[in-house]
Amino acid sequence: MGIFAIRLSVQPNIEVTVMTLEIILSASHILLIMGWVSFLAAQTALSHADWMNVAVLRRLLRLDYFAWLCALLLLLSGVLRLFLGLKGWDFFATQWALYLKITVFGSLLLIEFWVSLQYRLWWRAHEADATLPDGPHIRNVRKALMLQTHLMIVLPILGALLSRGVF
Repeated sequence: MGIFAIRLSVQPNIEVTVMTLEIILSASHILLIMGWVSFLAAQTALSHADWMNVAVLRRLLRLDYFAWLCALLLLLSGVLRLFLGLKGWDFFATQWALYLKITVFGSLLLIEFWVSLQYRLWWRAHEADATLPDGPHIRNVRKALMLQTHLMIVLPILGALLSRGVF
């Protein structure tokens, strides 16, 4: 069993060691970051005025849904790591990198919210009078997506510093 022999009883006949839980939470956290980046990259790739049509707009809405799903599950896995992980809240609470990471993540969610709002407005306009967004509107959304994906680079760096207790 090693040093981490504490067991958590998940169900009556299933026990999960803290180390196993830490591995599951860590892996899911990283995979969700990669998923979120993938959905944002796909949205960015489709955000071109020359390519905009109803099918692309539908696809952008679907990609946005999955981006939100990854972002919210990422938030959940991060909170679970804070409270159920090996190091626990006491280790992380004293590090400024945690609060910077939360601030960056909140900024990313705000950008995501704005992009989602634009997609919904485009869809409503299309339903009302069959119009599609014009070039400047699409470029603004593309710039926001680019900002979001570039700002996201900071998250794993802060996560690495945070998990090692560098600050």
